[in-house]
Amino acid sequence: MSTSSDTPPEDDTNGKEHLNNNVNGNLNSDVRRHRLATDSKLRAYEAKRRLAYESKLQSSSLYWHAFRTLMHDSLLETQKANLLMRGWTNASKNYGESLMSVGEWCIDEKGTPVTEAKKKKKIFEVQEKSHVSSTGDSAQSMFPNQSRITLTSTDFYREENCGSIIQSLAGSAVDVAEKYEGMVEYMTSEVIPALSSLLDHLKVKSL
Repeated sequence: MSTSSDTPPEDDTNGKEHLNNNVNGNLNSDVRRHRLATDSKLRAYEAKRRLAYESKLQSSSLYWHAFRTLMHDSLLETQKANLLMRGWTNASKNYGESLMSVGEWCIDEKGTPVTEAKKKKKIFEVQEKSHVSSTGDSAQSMFPNQSRITLTSTDFYREENCGSIIQSLAGSAVDVAEKYEGMVEYMTSEVIPALSSLLDHLKVKSL
């Protein structure tokens, strides 16, 4: 007669396998959920990062465009200013030389100031002769044709024939001419070199 102690133990392999499968399934499910959560966080972070950098990129693009526009306008304005000052200086130089010729009585028959050195030298020689001669012979030698004798004849150069108002006007022309000469010197030595230096600097920065 057999007893209960003789009964063989029941095989529990299937139960353990089932338990293991459940545990593994739960672990895999947790890993998948964790991966999905991490992936979602990464996607959200990437979206925010792209949005932030896109805004920064747009701002940088706007700043760069504004900088290039500013440099272009600065270069253009400096070029114009440089040309303007050079033109102004040349015009002032010519005007000053013309006024100086007027003050020195170097004027041709048409009333045009004579600024050419050789022609002025001849006029100065005639003026010098006019101070020595007391007759109108020098006037005739300068203008043989009587009909061509004008206010620029040697008789006109004589101080005794010129009133104080005329002399004052001539002196005023010389004074103004000297002021123009001073301005031309300042423009040539100070303003134009500074503009040229700035222009060269802007050209390098705009490359």
